[in-house]
Amino acid sequence: GEPEPGIFAFLVRSMILLVPIFDITSAYPIFARVLASSIHGSLGKSSDLEPPFLLCGFCAVLPLVGAAIVFDVAETLGWAGVLLMPLIFMVPQLMMLKGEAICIERLGADAVHSSLYW
Repeated sequence: GEPEPGIFAFLVRSMILLVPIFDITSAYPIFARVLASSIHGSLGKSSDLEPPFLLCGFCAVLPLVGAAIVFDVAETLGWAGVLLMPLIFMVPQLMMLKGEAICIERLGADAVHSSLYW
């Protein structure tokens, strides 16, 4: 090796450091906008309307505030696991029960339970 890195090594090292930063930075406004649109739509608002500017700002600032407060990634991932557990293990079963109730209401219990897909 050389005692000091050459220009090519400096450029490669800079690209390795800067490409992920630019990638995340360019996608961040899209993520905030999609989150705001999803929240706006789930509140029963019309999905063809744009979400309010304040909601978009809240969705953009909240992760930044969280990153400023929590420095330990393991703690964040631990809470994510605890909060996602009901979503993974409970919501699909509740959706299945709701789907069964809707099918029974529309088709009748005999047709639903005699189906090959049940």
